Amino acid sequence: MRFKKKMRGFTLIEVLLVVGFIALASIGVYITYNKVQSGNAANTESRNIDTIRAGIKNIYGGSTNYKDLSNQVALQARIVPDNMRTADSNTAITNSFGGAVVIATTRFPGAGAENNAFTITYDGVPIDVCAKLATGAGAGFNLVTVNGTVVKDTSKTTGNALDVAATAGACSLDAGNVLIFTSI
Repeated sequence: MRFKKKMRGFTLIEVLLVVGFIALASIGVYITYNKVQSGNAANTESRNIDTIRAGIKNIYGGSTNYKDLSNQVALQARIVPDNMRTADSNTAITNSFGGAVVIATTRFPGAGAENNAFTITYDGVPIDVCAKLATGAGAGFNLVTVNGTVVKDTSKTTGNALDVAATAGACSLDAGNVLIFTSI
């Protein structure tokens, strides 16, 4: 007497469950990866801003007159990180999000004459990086604005504190946030 061995495969429900678990795991990895990437981008740009700020302070020494400071001067003085330089231009600086970076002189209120401060303007900052970049890079600056909203102003009674709630609220555009960092 021969016994027939009953062959049994996976049922459709079992296969669908496995596919569902793989899909959920993939979504979790994707979300985590995007958060890590945006955090890394914010850290990289924060370091770039600090490098530019320190370079400007270094080339102007103890002077508080930043007359004639521009993208071109910063590029010629080699204070702009290489990853922000545009090969075919002696004035264009771009951030890692593809937005323009503009270095210019300004007058800081209540702190003296014209050209007593400089700004570093970051355009095209994505919403998921905006608040991280403003809080990370803003520590060394006297005035920080996000989309026109002042989130830090050392000339006011708020002192050196950056308003995190105002920063998060001001970072409202999906891909076009503008951050302006001002230093004396």
